[in-house]
Amino acid sequence: MLQKNKLSRNQKGFTLIELMVAVAILALAAFGIFQAYTVGFMGMADARDRTVATNYLQEAMEEIKNMDFEKIDTTSKVVYNENKRYRIDVNLVEASATLKKVFTVVSWIDRNGNTKTVDSSMSINFIEFFASEPAKIVLFAESYSILNTPVGSPYASTTIIAVIKDINGNTITDWGKNPGEGNVTFSIISIEQFGEFPGNLSEIVVTPIEGRASTTFTSTGFYSAAKAPTGDYFVLQEIQASVDLPEEDKTVTDTITIKISDGPVKIILNPPNPKSTKAGEGKYSTITASVIDAAGVVLPKNGIFNDIEITFNTIGEGKFEDGSSTYSVTIPYDSGSSDSASVTVDLFSTGTPGLVNILATSFNMESDATEVIFLGPPVAISISAYPNPIYEDEAAGSTIKVSLLDINGYATNPSDTSITISLSLINNETGGEIEDNNLIFEASDSEGVIQDTRFYNQTSTGTAIITASGGGLPEASVTISVISALVPDHIKLTADPQIVPADGISSSTIKAIVYDISGKIVTNYAGTITFNTSLGALSNFNFTNGIATTNLSSYTPGIATITVSSDSLPSNPSEGIIIKFYGEATHIKLEANPKNVKANGTDFSTIIATVCDVNNVTVMDYEGTVTFYTTLGTFTGSDTKNITNGIATIELSSTDPGTATVTTSSYLPSDPASGVEIVFYVETTLTLEPDTTHYEGTENKIITFNVRVNGENI
Repeated sequence: MLQKNKLSRNQKGFTLIELMVAVAILALAAFGIFQAYTVGFMGMADARDRTVATNYLQEAMEEIKNMDFEKIDTTSKVVYNENKRYRIDVNLVEASATLKKVFTVVSWIDRNGNTKTVDSSMSINFIEFFASEPAKIVLFAESYSILNTPVGSPYASTTIIAVIKDINGNTITDWGKNPGEGNVTFSIISIEQFGEFPGNLSEIVVTPIEGRASTTFTSTGFYSAAKAPTGDYFVLQEIQASVDLPEEDKTVTDTITIKISDGPVKIILNPPNPKSTKAGEGKYSTITASVIDAAGVVLPKNGIFNDIEITFNTIGEGKFEDGSSTYSVTIPYDSGSSDSASVTVDLFSTGTPGLVNILATSFNMESDATEVIFLGPPVAISISAYPNPIYEDEAAGSTIKVSLLDINGYATNPSDTSITISLSLINNETGGEIEDNNLIFEASDSEGVIQDTRFYNQTSTGTAIITASGGGLPEASVTISVISALVPDHIKLTADPQIVPADGISSSTIKAIVYDISGKIVTNYAGTITFNTSLGALSNFNFTNGIATTNLSSYTPGIATITVSSDSLPSNPSEGIIIKFYGEATHIKLEANPKNVKANGTDFSTIIATVCDVNNVTVMDYEGTVTFYTTLGTFTGSDTKNITNGIATIELSSTDPGTATVTTSSYLPSDPASGVEIVFYVETTLTLEPDTTHYEGTENKIITFNVRVNGENI
């Protein structure tokens, strides 16, 4: 019976412990599934954030590519996408008249509070062509941040420049030559105005010169920042430039924003220390970032108005102490501290040689960028020669430069032991020798050195090949060409500028260049160059590589004739060159070109008003305006013109024939006082009437005929 009461394990079910274990396993499984889904969703969110940032980066680079060259500059802006904040920093890291390089970073904070970035760089080449039809106006400034006070500081002002361009960005250099092509209007369009143009104006009209017009925007000093700590320490002023396009019968405009503040406006990076060092574990360069005002002065901590967080972003083979590519540091506002608002960070090598770009950004401030190079061991030799070619009689010869290069082409040094590079002449049909055949490169972690030696004592024309070898590196070579000596033929004389104030300080640079008969500069000319002048004093003589220069200044207004002589060489021009020194302005000289113009409303005469001194020398620094008046015809644009470099011009056309007399109104009398005359004529055509020609007299010495006159009577 007892056996009948016993149940098997399958019949009895689970014990309490087994049930608890099962529940725990199920809970862990559910948690794992939940965690997997959470990580998946979070990963998807991170990927989405990066996609959004990449799109913003592509948009920013596309905008830069399509932007007018003058407007490409360092900028920062913040955008939001589904409540997430993205910062876009465009940093101008290299700039010249024809090339700009920008480095762009988009940054955001991820779900873990870490700063993430995407970046790109671009070089923009600028080539200007002949312009087509006017299509737009481009406005930009020399500086986009100015001081609030003192208003007399040069840093409380900035130059505003407007350029009239065609649709492709080419400047309309002949703007004003056609009827209706008038002046540029600059306007402050902010509701609250804390700046002004010259003359305390909020709007100013400027006559373009070669398609460019400029004016000065200055702080009034009336802006009052909130009491620190605060973010309300600056004001933005919006400025507009506009011009009428007569061909399209419309007005085009462009705007810029200027920041006025005595507080922080930019982060500036000092040169890294060191700029270059060896790559490897523990190798680093120290970077210092400072907060500056619009005058470029590093502010103290009690002058920054608020805590400032600076974020450093690196692109390349560098990292910060925590191993990341981004690093943020806060400079605290401290009302009692006059210490500089600066911070230093150490940039470490990843161990791989290469270039690291570092960008420092902060909210509401201009960013800055710098570079650090982590060097690798030598893998190649670089050898070059300058000058090359050299002349047969060139006593100095050619300078040979030798360096060791790492895998990225940067000059480097040996890592452990020194390397000796040996130089050899393997082809010496020119004669000559190397001054120092063995160059020793010491082991060092610092930037690579470039060592010099010399090839000289060449005796004939031809080529000399110099090889460099050593340290187990591939051999390198340079070929020097020795060419026939130059024979001096003449001296060319020039001066710049040719009109100078007679203040005893300003000067003209006189240049005399020795040429051979083919027009090549005789760089090894050893003769004596002598300058002579009929007025003023010569100073700062210099003579090198066939070029002699000197400066001419004068306290006395007048005209100086400068001549040059050397070893009986003829000079060009033979009579010398003229330098005009001007004194006080005494009158305005009026001229018209041409003086006879078709009365068709299109052809025009250019009236030139030149401010002169008593010697009729143009007074280049005269500032002011001149107003033109005419008895016939129509002026192009405003009849009041700014005087630039002592000259104001205006165009006059007419649809009616007759004689126009143009006079001026200014603080100075004009010459001639009665003005200048321009004759507008209607073209006259003479047509021979058919069958009206008759010869008279026994010898046909008399001929008569009829002509039809179309146009003005003769």
